[in-house]
Amino acid sequence: MRLGCVGCLLFILIALILGIAVAGVLFFSANIFGDLDIQAPPFTSSDGFRAQQKLYEIILRAGGRSSRRDPIILTER
Repeated sequence: MRLGCVGCLLFILIALILGIAVAGVLFFSANIFGDLDIQAPPFTSSDGFRAQQKLYEIILRAGGRSSRRDPIILTER
């Protein structure tokens, strides 16, 4: 069976796709087992209470039940 130029093109495309897939697997497998330096910031129970109050204020403003117009700032803690 003779495929000519179409056969060469398909061979090159399949080789490129397989090469990219192998490179991706190697890249992700090398990075997946690396050490993570993730540390949660310290927090207290009052931080959670303040976050609840701010979310409640957002809901009140969306429903038109609050007359406050100052911006609500959510921080990481």
